[in-house]
Order: sequence, then structure tokens, then C-alpha cells
Amino acid sequence: MIKITTLNDLKLHSGFTRELFISLFFILFSAIVFAQLSYAEGGSAVEDPGVNINSNLRRYVDVNGDDNKDGKSPANAWKTQAKVSSMKNTFQPGTHVFFKRGQSWSGGLDFRSVNGTSTNRIVLGAYGLPITAKANIQGTVNLSTSSHLMIREIDCIKINMSADGTSTATHHIIVYDNIVHGQNGDYPSNGIRVWALSHHISVVGNLIYDIGANDAIAIHPDGAGVGAGSSHWVLDNITIGNSGMEDGIDMAYATELTAIADVKVVANRVQMLAIPGLSTKTGRGQKCASGGHEGNYFWYVGNIFTGSSHIGVNLNGPKTNSYASGNIAYGNALNAQNPKNQWEMGWADTKMDHNTIIQTVSYRLPINIRNGSNSSFTNNLLIRSVDGTYIGGSVGEESNNAQTLSVSGISVPSNTAYNNDPRNWRDAGFIDNFTPDTNWSEINGNNTPGAFGPNNNWLGLEIKRYDNSPLENNGCGWAGPALVQQRLQELGISFCNSTLATNEFNQDAVAIFPNPIINNEIVIKLHPSITVDTINIYDILGNKVLSKRNVSYENKIILKPNLPKGIYIINITAVDKGSISKKIIIE
Repeated sequence: MIKITTLNDLKLHSGFTRELFISLFFILFSAIVFAQLSYAEGGSAVEDPGVNINSNLRRYVDVNGDDNKDGKSPANAWKTQAKVSSMKNTFQPGTHVFFKRGQSWSGGLDFRSVNGTSTNRIVLGAYGLPITAKANIQGTVNLSTSSHLMIREIDCIKINMSADGTSTATHHIIVYDNIVHGQNGDYPSNGIRVWALSHHISVVGNLIYDIGANDAIAIHPDGAGVGAGSSHWVLDNITIGNSGMEDGIDMAYATELTAIADVKVVANRVQMLAIPGLSTKTGRGQKCASGGHEGNYFWYVGNIFTGSSHIGVNLNGPKTNSYASGNIAYGNALNAQNPKNQWEMGWADTKMDHNTIIQTVSYRLPINIRNGSNSSFTNNLLIRSVDGTYIGGSVGEESNNAQTLSVSGISVPSNTAYNNDPRNWRDAGFIDNFTPDTNWSEINGNNTPGAFGPNNNWLGLEIKRYDNSPLENNGCGWAGPALVQQRLQELGISFCNSTLATNEFNQDAVAIFPNPIINNEIVIKLHPSITVDTINIYDILGNKVLSKRNVSYENKIILKPNLPKGIYIINITAVDKGSISKKIIIE
């Protein structure tokens, strides 16, 4: 292997030709371009995200502002969230509303029935120095019956999404990088609530704690029994419990719901014990994660669950088709008066692979399978830590057929900073607890039992397709917005081998010809299901030399960029399908 420390190292290896360098550059540059999401898509927090947005499509809110001004610049900012609510029906698709970071507003924000489009989201966000605290709205942000909306960088008590009776649904909402918690003695029932008919919701990178009752994140029927809709991502969130809570993440569908659910619970860190210094409430919540009632096609991948009093993960009810892989569950079921297990499973057609499940109390088991028909359980690491017993990778109905086989290197985290604070759970010191020693007899490369191999490599981080299912993307389900796919890439999680179906957005869905380009005319042909949001062209130095938005076309796009001869990167972003980059040469 050749190690490249600096560009000067290229001169030391005769195997590096100019062509190879250019190819390497474009591989790296394409990854950088992919990461450049817009603020509305989940791009970086900057001091003024509205600086390049048409003034008619931006509004600023500052506690020192004036509601009688137009709100179109920081100097003319509105003062109150009530002004935002009163003007919401005037917002065009693409409007961005920015609350000033480090400031607080008393009361909630009514943002119901506000609708962007698939190509132009409406954004609730923040401006000001990014190192400053998030904008604080001391109440509920209500997004019910809204669509194509992003809420990000807001500190609030609750985020609510529901339906209007049994008709108008909330859909295509991204809830990203918010802090949701009780404040000033107001502790909500549910933190991020996705109720009745809501569909295509992405909950990504949020911190939720100090919830007064029920769940931190709930995708659930409403009080009248109207079930939640389909197609959701719950990705890379941190939830912290307390004695008043039921679940960290609750996926429950009404009994009348028999349609596809398509819910992906991925890379979340769930601690059901309140954390001193952060939480104002105390004690343990009942369950880290729960799934009940009806529904199909669920994924639980790469999550860490600990600290519950009742059950670690409770996946019961007459659900079918669930996939659990690369998860860690330990230190749960700590209530001796109502003893349960680390993992309860009552679903048929279940696949469990590469999970590490450690039972730390003597009176129950790591996993209890009550309905395992047509299911497979492989490469799991099941441990009763109280007696050091390893229970193998395949389990029976009660997982009671233990072998006497110790697992060298595996332990339960004892360091309080790790054990009680999920914000630190990706540190190497925490991961080491679940990594077997290289001399363990069961080490077998990627087939090593459990969530980790001997080199701290996280196993089972794959969202696999459901063969012969009615789900889109050849059984992979909804791919989510570009933010989701980028976060999966950052976390090293494969989405169906990182290959979407032919009606999705990958290299095969786009053809550019001729290439090299002649006569400065670029012809782009796309799969008919693709809707283009933006097209950007960058030169070899990374400068953007052309940008097109809201491109209309039938079956092909023709660009005449009038650029000098040279090598370029063309980056195409599709609505709700991410982006791809290709190298082009203009002659």
C-alpha cells in the first residue's frame, strides 16, 4: 500500500502518472461536491444562510427587531414568533425564516398548513454566529398539515406533526439538528411527534431529553386511532430518558393499518437514564425502543440502546418483516420487580444479524423470541454478563441453550462519562467495550459474531433490501432526502449496497454525451422519473462556473455553457434523491 501524506509524496512513487492523479483528484472532488448541500437540504450552519437568497424569500427574527418592518434583512428583522405565525400564509415555496441564534422567545410557533414544493422547501432555521446557542422557542413548534418543509437549529419544547382529522396529512418534512426538551417546568408529552397520516418524515441528528410523558420520538396513531403514514427515517438522533417516559423511540401503528410502513431506525443513541448536569428530571424510562400493533417492513440498524427499567427493545405485535443488524443493547431491564429482557421479539419474517446483546441482570435473558416463524438469526453476540456465558449466534424460542464460552475483551462500560452520556458513544474508549480480543476463538472476519470485529470495525451496518416486496427501490424502501443519504455515507452505512433502483438517482440514471464535449454543447439524458433541482459545473480548482435551478425538460437537457477548454465536474441534484457528480472534458 502506498501512503500519501502530502502532494509532494506523489513524486516519490513512479507508479503515479498524471492521468492517475487526475482520476484520484476527481474521486476526492466528487465526494466534496456531494457534501455541499444547500441550507434547505441540510448543508452547513453559517452565520447568514440567507445571504444568497432572494430578499422576497427570506425573513429574519430578532428579539430586538420590529414587527412593523419587512423582516427581509437582519437590519429589518421582525421581533416575535407571533409575527411569523401571522404571516405564514404569505410565504412562497422556497421561503427561509431565520431566528437569531442565542436568543429566546416565550411561547410556541404556529406553523401549520405551510407548504413548500418538492423543488423548493420552506425552511425554519437560524442565523448569527454558528458557535452561539441555538435559537430558543419556549413552546411547541406545530408543523401539522404542512409539507416540504425543513426545521433545523431550533431549541424548543416539542415539534408536532399530525393530520387535520382524517384528511390533510403532514408530509415530506425534515427535522434536523434541533434540541427538544422540557423548559421552565413545561415538560411535554412526546418530544418529536409524528402522528395521524404523516408520511415521508425524516428525523435526523436531533437531541431530545426531559420529556414529561410518553416518548422522545413517536411515530404513532393519534388519540382517535388514526394511524401514522408510511416512509420514515429516524437517523442519528440522541434521546435521553427519565422516570416519566415510556419509550425513547416508539413506532406504533393503528390496528387498521395493514399497508406498508417502511420505517428505518438507524444509528440512534438511546439512553433511558436521565443525565445529571443535562437533565432536570431523574430516573429511568421504561423502554429504549418499541414497535407494536400492525405494520410491515421495519429496519433497526446500528443503534445503541441502554438504561431502561423495563425492556431494552420491544418489537412485538403482529408485525412482519423486520431487519435488525449492527445494534448494541446492554444495561436494560433493570427493574427487578417487573423483570424483562434486553430484546423482546414477537414478529415473524425477522432477520437479526451482527447484534451485540448483553444481559446484565441475572433474572432474565438477552433475547426472547416469541414468534420466530420464517426468521433467521445469525452472527449475533448474546451474553449473560453476570456469569460470563456466551449464548452463540443462533437462538431458539427462549435463547436458553447457552454454551460455556467466554468472550475475551467484551465488557459493560463502567466509565460514567461513557455509560451515562450517549454524546460520547462514538469515542473509541466506548466502542472498545464491545470489541472482542483478536485471540477470541470465534473471530472470523466479517462473520465474527456481534456488532464489532476485533479491529473496532462496526459490522452489520447495512440497510438490506426486502426481496419480493412491494417497496420502492427494488425492496429498499424510500431513500429519503439527500441529507439522509449523505449522513449514511458519513456513518459508513450501506443503503442496499449503495445502489438504488434504475428509477432512482445513480450514475446509471444519467448519461452525458458527447464526452469530451464538442461545440460547447452538453446533452444530459436522465431516467424519466428524475426531477432535477440544480445543475452546477465546477472547474478543476473547485470554482463554480455555472449554476442552473428549476431546469425544465422532457427527456433531455441541453446546456451551452460557453466555457474554456478543460476538465470540469458537473454535479446534478435531483429532488429527494441526492446528487451525483461526473467528470466532463470540454474540447
